[in-house]
Amino acid sequence: MAASASLKRQVTYCNALRLFLEELGVLMRWNGDTLPVLIEILAERQTYAPLSFLKRIRLEMHTSFSEAWRAAVEKEQKLPEGLYSLLLSMGESLGTSDLEGQLSTLGQYLAQLEQIYQAAWAAYRTKGKLFRSMGLLGGMSAALLLC
Repeated sequence: MAASASLKRQVTYCNALRLFLEELGVLMRWNGDTLPVLIEILAERQTYAPLSFLKRIRLEMHTSFSEAWRAAVEKEQKLPEGLYSLLLSMGESLGTSDLEGQLSTLGQYLAQLEQIYQAAWAAYRTKGKLFRSMGLLGGMSAALLLC
């Protein structure tokens, strides 16, 4: 059950990150605030609660934005390797160009994230069911052995 739940968390995390990047792009285009202000606005939304690194960025803002992003992502627990490297790379890219460059960068990261999300969803659909079934069968086997 724990293995299945871990796969489910990865799917949930990818989905929340995808929504976050889409909304960040919209806010960049229409709000015009700085990146730290936009992150602070989005970090308060319940939709992005799985992305705990967003709230940590605010605590790390005594440094530059990219350093705060990196420190917050490094403290994020149980991130799959693909998401971890994607987030670190994203932190180095965001805030380093004009608006159109940042929107283009977000689009590229969204495309990469979509591939990670599809792989996570496929793994959850197939392996998640297998893990739950094996857990149930293992529990029943243990119960029979104890009786």
